[in-house]
Amino acid sequence: MMAQVRPGWEMIVLFMSIMFVSNLLQPASAFKLVEHATCKDIGVPMPTDPSTAMLLMNGTLVPTCRQRTPEFLLTDEVAWFFVKGTFEPSDVGLKVLFKFYDPHGQVFAVGPAEDQNRPISDVGNMLLAMPLLISSTRMETWILLLGEGESAVYLHSQEEPASSRPGEWLAEFTLGGRVVASERFRISETITTAPTPTTVTTSIVTGTQTQPSAAAMPFAIVLPATVIVVVASVGLTLLVRRRRARTKISPSPSTSG
Repeated sequence: MMAQVRPGWEMIVLFMSIMFVSNLLQPASAFKLVEHATCKDIGVPMPTDPSTAMLLMNGTLVPTCRQRTPEFLLTDEVAWFFVKGTFEPSDVGLKVLFKFYDPHGQVFAVGPAEDQNRPISDVGNMLLAMPLLISSTRMETWILLLGEGESAVYLHSQEEPASSRPGEWLAEFTLGGRVVASERFRISETITTAPTPTTVTTSIVTGTQTQPSAAAMPFAIVLPATVIVVVASVGLTLLVRRRRARTKISPSPSTSG
């Protein structure tokens, strides 16, 4: 006589584990980060005007990080966060976003605005940059997404100059909600290091060796491994339990009188 082993807590754990991990298996960004920096000047005229936007969109004007530095004066006009990378097929449909955090850790500026921000629709190399206005009296500027396949120039407004909040700042570039590049920099009355000459290459097309984003690699490796470990552990527990149940229940020996 075979005993019927009803599903126990192991089956429930297995089901819940699979459901939990399945929810985490979102498409990981394959964006390849080439370079990123905070810069005093990228060769884009300020303030904004339509003719500049057209030059940027058609590739006549190519931004360049001319003065890479982690320190800015209260009197500097702007601090650019400059990012260069390659979008892969798995990045299509994701949105990019820049964020600047003030010395208190509060979000000070975000862009592009949600109602303007279009998902990535093409692959290839791209230059991306957002400025933080430090002392500028005009609170409008550009956010740049300039690529081989597609380009966009967004008008961005800032409520107050960043010079009103001196101290250490943080700039982040995110793709699909995950941070793929960040830089810390200071805004103060004096600086201790001289700006570095151009370190970010001028062309959108580059031969620089690229690396997958740090956010994508562990995520893509750890989750499948987690699934395998959970399924194997629960499956082994079920097998051992069933074998024990079969051992304990055996037919009664027949007797003859």
